[in-house]
Amino acid sequence: MARERPKVITVTGGKGGTGKTVIASNLAALLSSAGLRILLIDLDVENPCAHTLLGASLKVVEKVAIFKPLIDEKACTLCGECVSACPVHALAIVPSRKVLFLEALCESCAACLYVCPVGAISRGERIIGWIKEGRARSVDIVTGELKPGSRQYHEVMERTMDHARRVWRRYDIAVMDLPPGAGRGVYAALKLSDLALMVTEPTRLGLADLERLHNLAGKTGVKELVVLNKYGLPGGTAVSIEEFVSRERLKLVRVRYDPELARAYARGKLVVESPQSPSAQDIVKLMNVVADVLGLDAVKYM
Repeated sequence: MARERPKVITVTGGKGGTGKTVIASNLAALLSSAGLRILLIDLDVENPCAHTLLGASLKVVEKVAIFKPLIDEKACTLCGECVSACPVHALAIVPSRKVLFLEALCESCAACLYVCPVGAISRGERIIGWIKEGRARSVDIVTGELKPGSRQYHEVMERTMDHARRVWRRYDIAVMDLPPGAGRGVYAALKLSDLALMVTEPTRLGLADLERLHNLAGKTGVKELVVLNKYGLPGGTAVSIEEFVSRERLKLVRVRYDPELARAYARGKLVVESPQSPSAQDIVKLMNVVADVLGLDAVKYM
């Protein structure tokens, strides 16, 4: 029986290229094959690609729109109140005696709408992204996608989370694939989570980003599990990360550096389809550790 609220796993990492999407997609597929109802939520809205590894086709289910001022030039008295109120200077009075709207600067605060003394500004909208859905390998997928040229990735990310929360009661597990970094969207996702998988790699930058994410996660109280991807990478600094994990008393799962994983990624496939590969075996181990941490006693995949 599905829960009112599923167990929520966030897959996060401080920088791009650590393997967050690979871990999220393969883990979601394994959990589904173990008999759980899985929702995979791709919140990397500037570059959503989890669906490609699962082989899913997506369809738009919701547009993400924000406020855009519509200016009635006939009603406008050119008083300049809207120009003065705009905090990002997206409005200006030009020599042709009209109010010019610079859409690329607008942050949709609607201050201009409220200060206009003659009601010459009304509500319009502009599309900044889309929410899409799909299904593959018995995994349901919700994806946020930022419109090219838009800057409001946080808004698209948060609207996608809101959409997922409206539907996720049907599922046992929700896996959220997060964008790089430690911004407000990542923090909001961590606050919703039962377990954060912090994916890092054996580099100095990987360690620095892991430290930053650990500090952020500590503010939310979420359980943490470090996934050291590309373990055994020639010239890597795995020892430093292992020392940090030990010092902070965190759990650690290693996913070995594996050419088969790179080949699977290049083909747009899941590496767990090659169960004899080292990384596939490690991701199976990861799934079992996740099941233990979350108390999913019925889950076991060998």
